[in-house]
Amino acid sequence: MRCAILTIGTEILFGQIVNTNTVYLTRELNNMGFDVLYHHTVGDNAGRLKELILETYKDCDLIVCTGGLGPTEDDLTKETIAEAFGDKLEMHQKSLTELEAFAKRRGWKEITPNNYKQAMMPTKATVFQNDVGTAPAFALEGEYDGVGDLIACQAGFDGEGDLIACQAGFDGEGDLIACRAGFDGEGLDIEGSAINQRKIIVTMPGPPREMKWMWENHIKPYLLSFSDKALSYKIIRTFGIGESKLETVLLPLIDGQTDPTIATYAKEGESSLRIASQRATKEEADAAVDEMLEKVRGYIGKYIYSTSDEEIHEVVGRALIEKGISISVCESCTGGMFAEKLVEVSGISEVFDRGLVTYSNRAKIEELGVSEALIEEYGAESPEVAAEMARGLAIKTGSRLCVSSTGVAGPGNNVITVTDINGNSSTKEIPVGDMFIGVYFDGEVHVKELHTGRDDRVVNRNSCTLTMFDEIRKVLL
Repeated sequence: MRCAILTIGTEILFGQIVNTNTVYLTRELNNMGFDVLYHHTVGDNAGRLKELILETYKDCDLIVCTGGLGPTEDDLTKETIAEAFGDKLEMHQKSLTELEAFAKRRGWKEITPNNYKQAMMPTKATVFQNDVGTAPAFALEGEYDGVGDLIACQAGFDGEGDLIACQAGFDGEGDLIACRAGFDGEGLDIEGSAINQRKIIVTMPGPPREMKWMWENHIKPYLLSFSDKALSYKIIRTFGIGESKLETVLLPLIDGQTDPTIATYAKEGESSLRIASQRATKEEADAAVDEMLEKVRGYIGKYIYSTSDEEIHEVVGRALIEKGISISVCESCTGGMFAEKLVEVSGISEVFDRGLVTYSNRAKIEELGVSEALIEEYGAESPEVAAEMARGLAIKTGSRLCVSSTGVAGPGNNVITVTDINGNSSTKEIPVGDMFIGVYFDGEVHVKELHTGRDDRVVNRNSCTLTMFDEIRKVLL
């Protein structure tokens, strides 16, 4: 199904908030096998919103909207969508009851008149209740002639995967417009034109927490009901191999693929791929994905850290907890980023002893016992000091696993003065992006050298943090 994501809100156009909804929904829709053709953002302007909806339907069958469902006067999404579909708003009794119950739970003294607006819904919409906020979501369906006439149709959805047949639409001038209730699961129009086909719009609240809840609990099951095929997919996360190399290595599997399909993606510091299959049954689709996953492992197994779309700190943190391995960390160039990610893992207090930010030479000497002579000879940003930091932390804490970071995050190279064992001084230039990670485990220390070649402080610190987790992952394996 061809679709577009439409984000509504002037504050997004002004750059006052970051539009994370589009990123989340794009990934979700693609993983479901939907083709995302467009990302649109429009301000709180009814005319432009209606025009964009009608124009988008020339190419797309589905529009997924977020935002503009609130109680204020500039929240015009429902009114505009209803008008575009030739529908109108009326009080939705279940939504009203839910709103009043929500207000009571929260201890509101009163429900202001504008809040009641959130319980107004298009008369032909399928309404989805919002258990984490006040604005419900809804879906509306209709047919579009490609010129500007979009006729809403009544469609039911039982929330368990069954789509109820649509009632016919009526244009108000004596013409009854038949609505399609079926969907072939491959795309509404085989020839490529989206005109005179069934159109669907789903609208969710803008706050990401509410949007994600509505998506997982209502909208995703609703959209999956339009397919007569079962979808299965897995997101494979890798570290240490770039997207271009990943694709090149997997070309024997990617070339000529039909089902399952493999698609590669990249984000800063790591790469991932999606294996997806659509078959007659869920069991067949799952089996096809698992079979392809085993083939993928044969090519890139050593780079894979998750087959469940998890972040690397989640995988490592959970492994530490499961194995009961105590850990401490001392950070210089990463400045606490490693510890911050580690404590996001629920239950990590069982094994995480402490995290130190030993940024200065003095801190490395006083807190970790690194010798001043070692720093003078090699410089603080060196593999020798990284190893000594990890070893000193192990002595201080008694943790089985200790990890350290030091290096030049940037911007620019670092020129230092070093003194050799004979007392001779000289300058030494350490390139930006050169970072060193010390890993102590059960009495042994190794150092991972990282050379990004990037004069970007944010990128370098992030790369070093990810590599610290990956080095621990390898130790735990």
